[in-house]
This record gives sequence, C-alpha cells and structure tokens, in this order.
Amino acid sequence: QQIRTVRGYSGGNVIINFKYELQEENPVIDVCKTADQCFTVINTNRRAEWKHDRQFSVYNDRSSGLLLLFIRDLNENDSGEYKIIVKVSEDYSFFSEFNLDLKAQYVIFLL
Repeated sequence: QQIRTVRGYSGGNVIINFKYELQEENPVIDVCKTADQCFTVINTNRRAEWKHDRQFSVYNDRSSGLLLLFIRDLNENDSGEYKIIVKVSEDYSFFSEFNLDLKAQYVIFLL
C-alpha cells in the first residue's frame, strides 16, 4: 500500500479525506500519530458531525463513506506518520496511512 505524503506549513492547516467502503452500522475509527497519540471517532447515528480533540477535527459521513480529517495550527512536532484505522469488528479492521511533511514558513520582506 502506497503511503501518500501530505505537505503543509508551520502555522497552517491541512485537510485529509479518506474514502472507505463500509456497510457496517457502527465502525470505530481511530486517527493515530505513530502509535503515541490516538483520537477515536465514534458515530452512533446516521447524522454526520464534527468531533474535536486538541488541534484535530474529524468529520465522518457514514452515508457516503467519507472521513475528513482537519489538522490546524500545525507545528514541526506534527510531522510524521499517521494512520486512520477503521475497526469493523473485534476481528477485522483496515487502515490508511499518510505521512505529514511540514515546511517552515518563511516571510520575505521587500525593503
């Protein structure tokens, strides 16, 4: 599976969209940064809504199988590998990975 790279800038924001094929009623979705920090998203009804945790916001639209992950106020510590894990049952889960590559943002003044 190809790990895609998402590029962003310090102080900026990124949005990652993840399309999944799922007929399961109540998937449990974890967004994890290299195993040390996870954010669990559980939608118990059909109405999609934003869930927030620190600088992460997640919108899970189960009716269309689309997950949006919004990371704001980026800084260098946010660089690294992330996993979006969809747990369908105790025995079955699948995931998508991406690498967040941050660049410092330079401001150039013309005098």
